[in-house]
Amino acid sequence: MSDKINASIMLLRSKAVETFGMIKEIEARPAERGDAQKIADLALEFVQQEGAMLTLQQYLRQLADAAQGATAPTENPRAPLKKPMPAQKKPRSTPLEPATKAGPNKPITEKDLETRSPTFKRSTQRKRKKDES
Repeated sequence: MSDKINASIMLLRSKAVETFGMIKEIEARPAERGDAQKIADLALEFVQQEGAMLTLQQYLRQLADAAQGATAPTENPRAPLKKPMPAQKKPRSTPLEPATKAGPNKPITEKDLETRSPTFKRSTQRKRKKDES
């Protein structure tokens, strides 16, 4: 595809291999003061080089297409497709009982639930049946 991009990938790979070798070398020798800091610094370099290499590999085709005059997509090609938003449910046109009965600042009582909630009605009926048996 693109010789420049491939050369950059190979350069990053060689630097990453060199950095990894330096980390292995520090690990193999007897411990010295500052070894942990050196390994941490080299690990950061290694991650940057490896990440850059992987990014170039991932976008190699798009970069080459852009260089040839084709328009590169602006979005990540590996990003999942966005799912359409589900249609919102319409509110009931005729509620079971107006919500204003309890009022916004008044607590809902058991009596309100008995008149407004079919689920509450069923649960109380089941309790009554269990109590009778």
